[in-house]
Amino acid sequence: MRAGWHPADAGPAGDLPVPGHRPRRQVGLRGEWTVDYEKATAGPGAQVRLGYTAKSTNLVLAGTGTVTVSTDDGRPPRTITVSGTPNLYRLSQTPDLHTGQLTLTITPGVQAYPFTFD
Repeated sequence: MRAGWHPADAGPAGDLPVPGHRPRRQVGLRGEWTVDYEKATAGPGAQVRLGYTAKSTNLVLAGTGTVTVSTDDGRPPRTITVSGTPNLYRLSQTPDLHTGQLTLTITPGVQAYPFTFD
């Protein structure tokens, strides 16, 4: 599955496997999700694992809750507080192009829209 939510993915997502490492530009879901045309709403145990190459990685989020962002480069996890209508949140930023992996742990009710990259 490519990084982003697509109409073909609509419906209950259930528990999809999240391999230990995601190839570049790939995303995996874990936990319960309700997926529709433009967004995915987190349920219990919701996680996203994203492999990427970019200077910055962003995600549009809405609802009320938190997203804990863990990286594969040893930095401590950080928590983003989400509240309200869709807004762009920066997940990672480096001065140069970086290939890495993010794991997002998302509280139930938070809505995830497309990723963006710089």
